[in-house]
Amino acid sequence: MAIGFANLGVSANPDINSSTDASSYVNTSWTPPTAGLIICFVVSRTGACGNVPTVSGNSLTWVQIATICVGATAARRITLFGADAAGATTGATTIDFAAETQQSCTASFFQATAIDLSGGVAAAFVQTATNSGTATSGSVTLAAAGHADNRPIAMFTHRANQAIVPDAAWTEVDDLAGSAPLRGSETQWDADGFQNASASWVTSSDWVGMAAELKATVAATDPALLHYNLSNQFGQRQVVPVPM
Repeated sequence: MAIGFANLGVSANPDINSSTDASSYVNTSWTPPTAGLIICFVVSRTGACGNVPTVSGNSLTWVQIATICVGATAARRITLFGADAAGATTGATTIDFAAETQQSCTASFFQATAIDLSGGVAAAFVQTATNSGTATSGSVTLAAAGHADNRPIAMFTHRANQAIVPDAAWTEVDDLAGSAPLRGSETQWDADGFQNASASWVTSSDWVGMAAELKATVAATDPALLHYNLSNQFGQRQVVPVPM
């Protein structure tokens, strides 16, 4: 089944783009969807790689999927969270750094539907990959998709108050920039295929990127899924071949 996407903030609430020094950041009340997977990419900046944030609110269990931090000074961290939207309620969402002050915080919220959540939220993310550098563009390489229906998502952040432009095959979700400190962050998805993530901007600057593969809900009659299920049922020593 094809994965669908919806932007929940369009660079506005519940998205966060704050240059305030704080140890926690809260959006204003919003009403999340109650089906599918809610995705939240968080970018934080502090003097050195410090605490990994946690997310809470909306009667949801926010699961940390992956994090990367680059830089000994003016460090920038991307952290990816996911939540099963079932049971979501109206309210504010808090991003907390356990009493450690950050120089800025950016968060992008969006939804993916037709996601396989049968194994839990963490299992819905097949793989994550990261990269960083200093340039006017960046890319993150993913391994081959685990299934033809799976789709990738990504976030890029760089040290410049400039827009970020995704590769033409990708769709931009949120583009959040600001100053004091200088920052630009962008999220994107590829709804039609499975390509490596890339993005570009005007001025050469330090950048960090993260991409992830989302696991699609697949019909029980799908040959690849049937082969996988039979293999697991009978054990690795009794893999049952199924014509493909």
